Amino acid sequence: MGAPAILVCTKAVESAVDRHMREQIAFLRDRVAKTATKAAPASNSAHVRGVPLTDLLATVEQIHREEVEHRDAAADGLPRGMPIWLRALDRLIYFATEVAIFAAYKGPMR
Repeated sequence: MGAPAILVCTKAVESAVDRHMREQIAFLRDRVAKTATKAAPASNSAHVRGVPLTDLLATVEQIHREEVEHRDAAADGLPRGMPIWLRALDRLIYFATEVAIFAAYKGPMR
């Protein structure tokens, strides 16, 4: 299968991760905004396992940028007219990654 299969695998996994992380970032931004309206801006006291929400959001946003870079680099290395087996592999791996994320997901943070 070679290098094209590795690139397809990377692109598919990172595409699913991108979708999931965009949801998580939107959720965290919403929580940060709600926290800011409930408390004085300087007293951002909302934490998740001891980590301030704003710090968590910044970390997740940085990780997301890195994951998107991985996805884009892999996509750039793929041939323009991918054979059908590579397109099928892309969809299969994307779907399997979505299933794994769904299975691991335990609901919104509270």
